Amino acid sequence: MTVGNLSAAVAYVADHSEAGHRRQAIGILTGGVGVGGVVGAGLSGLLADTSLTAPIYAALALTLLSVVVTLFRLKGGQAPARSKRQTRGGQRSVHAILGSPVLRILVIVMLCHFFAYGMYISQMPVFLADTFIWNGHAFGPKELSYIMMADGVINVLVQLFLLGWLGRHFTERRLIIVIFALLGAGFLSAGLASTIPVLAFAVLCISSADALAKPTYLAALSVHVPPQRQGVIMGTAQALVAVTDMVSPVLGGFILGYALYGVWISVAVAVAIAGAMVTIAWLPKSDPESMTRLEALQE
Repeated sequence: MTVGNLSAAVAYVADHSEAGHRRQAIGILTGGVGVGGVVGAGLSGLLADTSLTAPIYAALALTLLSVVVTLFRLKGGQAPARSKRQTRGGQRSVHAILGSPVLRILVIVMLCHFFAYGMYISQMPVFLADTFIWNGHAFGPKELSYIMMADGVINVLVQLFLLGWLGRHFTERRLIIVIFALLGAGFLSAGLASTIPVLAFAVLCISSADALAKPTYLAALSVHVPPQRQGVIMGTAQALVAVTDMVSPVLGGFILGYALYGVWISVAVAVAIAGAMVTIAWLPKSDPESMTRLEALQE
């Protein structure tokens, strides 16, 4: 019920950052989420040694702290004033997305990415448990925890450090193509992995693509809509992505239920290729973020 917090936070960051640096700003926000996930999980494990309820009370304390910080430290808390016409248009958020060609393409690209990633992430533990041998025994929960820890570290490092550099040198279109290239290479490597180095390469590619994806897509959405509708559009896009989060595990589980490992990875790769082709064919080569950076350099 609180998942809408991320959309609101991203909209706030979009309102308080320049278009040329928005991708990096959103990356710092989502990187902070990743840091919180890593630190929170570790803190929870330490507190659980004291009491099973201690992590729950710690979570409550952190939640109350976030409320206090939001109330007293965030500036400009009031949303921009809207006319009645803007308010009515904002309520028809799905219609607003379908009515804008660029937004339509961005949402299709997002759905391709998160559907392919959902196919991978939901079934990867099953696939590895069935096919991968680690130190002479089958892949299990302990080994999975290592991969998840590596995934979290890669996400934080990419979003906090690499994304800013890429944002200065890549347009949103080129960066999205890179994301799909990493995703496809990672899927293929994961499907063929029989050694630790190949599996590590797959995790590096897929985790890097996922780390770059959300800040890039959300920043791209934010610069193509009026400020008054940023939260609405992002919230709607997040809701559509949530549909893929429900559908992709079901489809992936159905395929792996018949041990069709090649079909499973082929579907994920095919969807990633489709997303890349849509990006190449229909997404504009220039974007407001790049134009803003170019104007700043000229000044």
